[in-house]
Amino acid sequence: MADDQEKDLQKFLKNVDEIKAFLASVEKDAKERAKRRRENQVLADALKEEGNEAFVKGDYETAVLRYSQGLEKLKDMKVLYTNRAQAYIKLGDYQKALVDCDWALKCDEKCTKAYFHMGKAHLALKNYSASRECYQKILEINPKLQTQVKEYLNQVDLREKADLQEKEAHELLDSGKNTAVTTKNLLESLSKPDQMPLFYAGGIEILTEMMKDCTERTLFRTHGGFRIISDNGVIRRCISMTGKDVVEETVCVSVLKLWQAVCSENEENQRLLVMHPDWSRLLPSLLASRVLAVQQQSLALLVQLAQTENGRSLVFSHLDLMRLLEALLSFLEFLDKKANTAMGLLTDLAVDERFQVWFQANLPGALPALTGVLKKDPKATNLSALCQCIAIMGNLSAVPAARKHMAACEDFGDACLGFLRAAGVLSRTLSSSLNIIKEAVRTGVVKKMVKFLKTGGQTASRYAIKILAICTNSYHEAREEVIRLDKKFSILMKLLSSEDEVLVGNAALCLGNCMEVPSVASSLLKTDLVPVLLKLAASDSQKSAVQLNAGIALGKLCTAEPSSNVNCLIEEATKMEKIKFQHIVSISGVCKQPLGIAIEFMANGSLEKMLPTHRLCWQLRFCVIHETSLAMNFLHSNEPSLLHLDLKPGNILLDNNMHVKKVLVKAGARLDVQDGVDGTPIQLALQSQNRAPWHWLFWEELNWEPRQKFRQTGVPSLGRGGVGRSERWPPGGSFLPAYLTLRGNRKLASWGMEGRGEVPLWP
Repeated sequence: MADDQEKDLQKFLKNVDEIKAFLASVEKDAKERAKRRRENQVLADALKEEGNEAFVKGDYETAVLRYSQGLEKLKDMKVLYTNRAQAYIKLGDYQKALVDCDWALKCDEKCTKAYFHMGKAHLALKNYSASRECYQKILEINPKLQTQVKEYLNQVDLREKADLQEKEAHELLDSGKNTAVTTKNLLESLSKPDQMPLFYAGGIEILTEMMKDCTERTLFRTHGGFRIISDNGVIRRCISMTGKDVVEETVCVSVLKLWQAVCSENEENQRLLVMHPDWSRLLPSLLASRVLAVQQQSLALLVQLAQTENGRSLVFSHLDLMRLLEALLSFLEFLDKKANTAMGLLTDLAVDERFQVWFQANLPGALPALTGVLKKDPKATNLSALCQCIAIMGNLSAVPAARKHMAACEDFGDACLGFLRAAGVLSRTLSSSLNIIKEAVRTGVVKKMVKFLKTGGQTASRYAIKILAICTNSYHEAREEVIRLDKKFSILMKLLSSEDEVLVGNAALCLGNCMEVPSVASSLLKTDLVPVLLKLAASDSQKSAVQLNAGIALGKLCTAEPSSNVNCLIEEATKMEKIKFQHIVSISGVCKQPLGIAIEFMANGSLEKMLPTHRLCWQLRFCVIHETSLAMNFLHSNEPSLLHLDLKPGNILLDNNMHVKKVLVKAGARLDVQDGVDGTPIQLALQSQNRAPWHWLFWEELNWEPRQKFRQTGVPSLGRGGVGRSERWPPGGSFLPAYLTLRGNRKLASWGMEGRGEVPLWP
């Protein structure tokens, strides 16, 4: 028994040694494999870079070889599969490209690059459904690529549409349709080399007449029409030497007309034309040709291309946009509709995000061309086209980076100053430099902008008032110039009543700047400016910038006016204007002489004057009490609450329908009626030197004592007496004064509220 146990132990120990040896060998092998993988990774990366270099040079065979060598070193490197698939697509070996894409997806099932190349390969093989599925898979993996996927799917749709067109065209050709056969025969005739230029011009004109529907345009493409025209030596020579001979001009114009006919409503033909290396280079240069007919036909062709999203994409991706911009701007020299057509085309291109991205990246090169436009004589250009071009500049300058670059260009700034129809551009760039502002003021920009405000429309006024606000904010000379040109501020006052908040805000800012000139504020107190600014500062419907500028202008009125009483009055009126309720009288403005606040006129006067002379029915008495309580309740429910300090019959006005209008004026103020400038009566609250009519009360300030006694003399008010109740007074809650006493005919009437008072004892 003991011998058996000993044998088992020895056997177990032997197994343990074998296991240890095996694990050690596995660990050693893993380390060796990891080391070899690192070495292979380095080699594979190097081969990948060599393949990329060959691909860029167009040597796709070498690129495939290097990627294959890299895969021999590292078989699970997905980037080598996708790169080799791309090279296979360039070589036209689409099946091998699909195989490599499958291997890349085995390495990483979410490899979007593999799905992209797979979609391109299926598209080339005319497997349109499979191509769409690949692109849709990209969107499922990464929704952020929605824009790119949309473009890929659009390409699939266009290629499928072109394929269907080609099938239909060949069916019609096989059926012996006359126009289809004629198109084919004409192309065969034009393919003859070394003929006279007029031979080609005549054949092209006949061919152009044949391009009436999709069938002929498709047959032109499928029978090598683009190749026949573009590769013809005589035609190429005529196009490149246009302007030296009438015959050459005729050939060039006929070719441009042919391209318009061929590309009409045919996206595939547009793609082949624009992607042709010769024509992508020639189109901008022909647009800038000195031959009028060539210019006109080139412009018509580009306008046709830019009408569709697909056409604009081709323009942005294959044409020289700098040369195109310069060529389009050259059309401003024409006084007829060609200038408007060119600017319309430029507008369509400029609103596209792709053009704006290009413009930001190429601003240094594009700015001289735009500066040249601003230096043109308006009398020697098409004025409407010129204005449209300047509007394009204004839109492009809305981007901060572009605006900064424009402002830094001294030549561009000078051109803006010298050409005031560029006010939109100037309004955006002016604030970036004090030197530019100073130079603008020196050259008379203030006078010109005031003229714009007098005669211009809303857009011109927007630009002009912004420029004036910038100038008056920085230079005293600009403020004095505005005051001299608009002595009564009638122009700026008119802008304050505009519905355009941009105009209103900048007008208020400009007025506030002008108030810093001595004696200006005093003269403005005699105008309607104060009530207008009060309404703007208190209105909740205005933007915060409008309220702020109006408040700043009011503040400058206070600080500029030497009379402290007037300052206090304006400050008080500003606060009172914010308190709006149906039973609280509205503020109309401030009167300097006599000193008082102008309020809404009430023909029936105050309750104090009415009580000795009129007998009021019980219904009216209760109505007065109820509406007065509503007004007080509104004040109490504000955040923070308001305490009225002078509640008395003299401050309770009655309108034509005998409804209460509570007056918020200083304690001890006297109400008076005087004639206005136009003879209409004005109600004034003539001010004493006592305290304010009301007080903002924060709840933490309250320290009420229960059953507080009212004083028995005089007319009690919240400011003089108190509130005879101990429960909490909630903000916004329902509250009526415990006692409201009205004096009339030497009799005192009191009402108790909430079951605590007496019955009314009026006669």
